[in-house]
Amino acid sequence: MRTDWSGSGIAGAAELSEPRKQGAPPRSLASIPAGEWWFLYLGEGDAAWNMAVDEWLLSTAAKRPPVLRLYGWKRPAVSLGRNEKWRDVVHLERLAEHGVSLVRRPTGGRAVLHDQEITYSVTAPAGVAGAWSSRLESALSLVSRGLVRGLGRLGVPAEFSRRSSPGEGSPGGSLCFESTTRYELSVGGVKAVGSAQCRTEDAFLQHGSIPVKATLSALWKLGPQTRSCPEDPDLPEGLLALADRPLDELCTTLAAGFEEETGCRGSWQGEEILDRSEILALAECKYGSDGWTLRR
Repeated sequence: MRTDWSGSGIAGAAELSEPRKQGAPPRSLASIPAGEWWFLYLGEGDAAWNMAVDEWLLSTAAKRPPVLRLYGWKRPAVSLGRNEKWRDVVHLERLAEHGVSLVRRPTGGRAVLHDQEITYSVTAPAGVAGAWSSRLESALSLVSRGLVRGLGRLGVPAEFSRRSSPGEGSPGGSLCFESTTRYELSVGGVKAVGSAQCRTEDAFLQHGSIPVKATLSALWKLGPQTRSCPEDPDLPEGLLALADRPLDELCTTLAAGFEEETGCRGSWQGEEILDRSEILALAECKYGSDGWTLRR
């Protein structure tokens, strides 16, 4: 199945119907109106760029409203959790053979193969609203509710997971979509959204993956194969159907559901809110470097 996803990265994202230029970011929390959010869609990016944008949004989150960013990937990539041992998950020659990039996330968690999917990130300053308290679960719950409403608008009946069922596996741990934890979302009993989070003193980042095709066995083929090949669950038809719809349409619908569920006032922003030079430096010197990617 081929995905008809529009958008060509930071330099040529598809246009959205909502206004996108909203001026310079506010300079202090005091200037952030209660309930205001920014929505950001810039199409597809490569692995290092995608992670660099999320980190930059985290590092600057204390000076602007919370941001819901939605994006895709220019080519398949495996993202490792911040402290994951890459040798337990991937084989570099197999990655090169299949044309798959490797990147290490700023967040924890387990390896994810990003291919045909919608990826989201939420970055927010601490204390800007009651939901962004010091409790991890409060933020997870709010983001999950927004995603459930957005997926519902797309015809996907997602729900909160009701139990914790860690996957079994090698010493390296289970792959991300082999485990289901509280506030991660499932559709028809199958994990549909894998998420990870990190915090600083004044902000937090949560990002996650909504796949539209099964990826467990594909990820296994890129690894050291020291464990048995996992079985790919049959993804619900609702998720599979998303692959035939343009990425910008999916993202605007998800954002509308998020806005409706959380009661926020969302305004679409463009790349003018980003510091391109800082993000490029992060992409080249950190997320595109072996020093970071292969550090563990």
